[in-house]
Amino acid sequence: MITLKESASRHWVYFNEQARGAYTVGYHRSHVWPLYSPGGVCVIQEYPPDHVHHQGLMVGQDLINGHNFWAAGHPHHPSTRQVPEGLTKAVEGDRVIMRQTNVWTGANGEQVMQEERTITFRPTPTETLVDIVSTRIAAFGPIHFGQTKEAGIGMRYNPELESVLGGRIESSAGGVGEAQTFDRDADWIAVSGTISGREAGIAIMPYPDGERCPWFTRDYGITLYNPSRHRDIHLAQGERSVLSVRFVAFDGRTDAARLHTLYGELRRERGVK
Repeated sequence: MITLKESASRHWVYFNEQARGAYTVGYHRSHVWPLYSPGGVCVIQEYPPDHVHHQGLMVGQDLINGHNFWAAGHPHHPSTRQVPEGLTKAVEGDRVIMRQTNVWTGANGEQVMQEERTITFRPTPTETLVDIVSTRIAAFGPIHFGQTKEAGIGMRYNPELESVLGGRIESSAGGVGEAQTFDRDADWIAVSGTISGREAGIAIMPYPDGERCPWFTRDYGITLYNPSRHRDIHLAQGERSVLSVRFVAFDGRTDAARLHTLYGELRRERGVK
């Protein structure tokens, strides 16, 4: 049974009375944190001390009409915000669907972009699935997304999953580690390791009907799906662009066969053959 709770601007999802994760509505931007595997292991971190703008499962973008919405909340950057203007949440069958409207606002108060974000939690006995769909709308005028590595939807995973502490990055294409996954093509990227004596991990898989792009992976703890890394993107007023990703929190080490199956299910859901 799925239940919802709220505490200190966090919207919690429980499955059979066990917390599986929460959507945190922050001042600078909203993000998913924490996120638990079915065995109760938190596989992401809220933020690391040297990158306070890397928050759990996050949505961000530098170079939007010259504004930096990637480093939102970082003390060395202008104080841009993804201002929340509404959040709804409901249990629909086997999942929780949250819908949030954000107005991306520059440090000078300029309204730069509107975003419609949908966050779906689907806890199961074997995985915790989280989908983030970010629809970016040029509601206030044309938008130019500059080419940058600091953009997209990504995860800052638990520091115990970093390679220096025994974590392991793997891809659907068989790549292992940053050297074999960075700037490579793959259906999904997974990171797993030992956290407080228990093995667990997290995978990221972009929607197969969305734009495909090479991966940004780093041994120090971040993985990004970012179509802006290799090209500029332009939206005329009223146009929209969509980024869509599924995350999978799991127990044990990365099981490539299981993740291939889950990606196949995502393809069928999206009507991709």
